[in-house]
Amino acid sequence: MKETKEIKFKPTFFSEEQRIVLDQEFIEFYKSPNDTNPVKFSKLEIDSIRYSIQRVFINTIYFIDIKDSEGKIIKFNIRSIHNIKY
Repeated sequence: MKETKEIKFKPTFFSEEQRIVLDQEFIEFYKSPNDTNPVKFSKLEIDSIRYSIQRVFINTIYFIDIKDSEGKIIKFNIRSIHNIKY
C-alpha cells in the first residue's frame, strides 16, 4: 500500500504557502501554490540530506537541504518566533 504525505507550510509569516509531497517513490517541492513545475526527485536520486537549527534571540530557524545525484538542491527554511508553529 502506497502512502503519500503532503505538508503545507509558510517559511515566514508573510510569505506564500509552500508544499512538499513525500511518497515512498519520490519527493516533490512546490515553491508556491501556483507552481506548475515542481522540483521532483526519485528516492533513488537522493544523494544527501542536511538539516540544522539556528536559534537567534526569539527566533528559531530550521534549515533543510536535499541534494540529488545530479547536484540539484531543494532548500527550504522555516522560521518560528518563540517556537510558535504557524
